[in-house]
Amino acid sequence: VHGYDYLEEDGSSGSGENKSEVQESPSWSMDIELPFPNLKSVYNEVLGNEPEFTNLAGTFCDTLDYIFYTHSLLKPISVVPLPNKETATINTALPSIVFPSDHLALIADLQLVI
Repeated sequence: VHGYDYLEEDGSSGSGENKSEVQESPSWSMDIELPFPNLKSVYNEVLGNEPEFTNLAGTFCDTLDYIFYTHSLLKPISVVPLPNKETATINTALPSIVFPSDHLALIADLQLVI
């Protein structure tokens, strides 16, 4: 389950719980209207799935970061691959000497649809 899974088809937010195996977040609910109801995740579109994780700190390991786009305006071309958990934990956790933040950098090439 990803954070954006709680968004409804009409762009409004729903409610639910984060079912992370490592750490469970409390239940939350928001009542907002998003200006772009048809957002898609670049990594999911290009690779067919979300990254295994984008944040790894202590016992917490989950995907918190996304690049969203509107498919009527942009077309994802490519993404920079992310390290696997074994590579990211060579120096225990993030941040480390190799990865200077506790969040991995998400990078994508997108093409403007004209």
